[in-house]
Amino acid sequence: MTPLMRNRVSIDEHRALPWRVHELAHDFEIEDVWRFPVVLYPEHDLTTFRHEMTAGMTTMSRLNPAQLLLSLRLGIGRLLGWDQKREGQGRLLWTRYAADEHLSGGEAVVPGRDFTEVYDLENEYLSEIENRTVQAALHLGRVPTDRETFAVHLAIYVRPKGWFGRLYMGFIRPFRLLIVYPALLRAAQRRWSEYLAGEAT
Repeated sequence: MTPLMRNRVSIDEHRALPWRVHELAHDFEIEDVWRFPVVLYPEHDLTTFRHEMTAGMTTMSRLNPAQLLLSLRLGIGRLLGWDQKREGQGRLLWTRYAADEHLSGGEAVVPGRDFTEVYDLENEYLSEIENRTVQAALHLGRVPTDRETFAVHLAIYVRPKGWFGRLYMGFIRPFRLLIVYPALLRAAQRRWSEYLAGEAT
């Protein structure tokens, strides 16, 4: 087991935490849960970490295997029409959340290209995406530890569309586990270390 694989979190542990996503995504499957190899102190909020994580992902080399896989996936999606925009697509979880909170409106959605924010709470963030193979959601949670610091968990929720969606999710699972998630965790760890170093100077 690689060091980063030790950062996997059990689904039961994730379900035991008091996240809003449990109710909203009750008909989704929890595909993966990970703990970022970072430490947040009380003065660090989840929004700050999320911005640094995103920045770390955007600065990954184009030759990085995870980036190459993403480029390949987008190319295949364009070729086969997996990511074409369809009316009303990509807003399921936001619609549920908006109904609970009596909200209206929302951001414009371009399905299959970017995750759309559902909510951004103090210790919890949720975004969603949809294409012709799957509906999926990305959840971040700021979790207190027994050292008066915080960890950050990443959970991926999915709802495959039919037999092809399940086949597709099964096919990409080894790539996610061996390439995509390790690259994401390392990029976030590196960027957060740089952020903390900048705070110290």
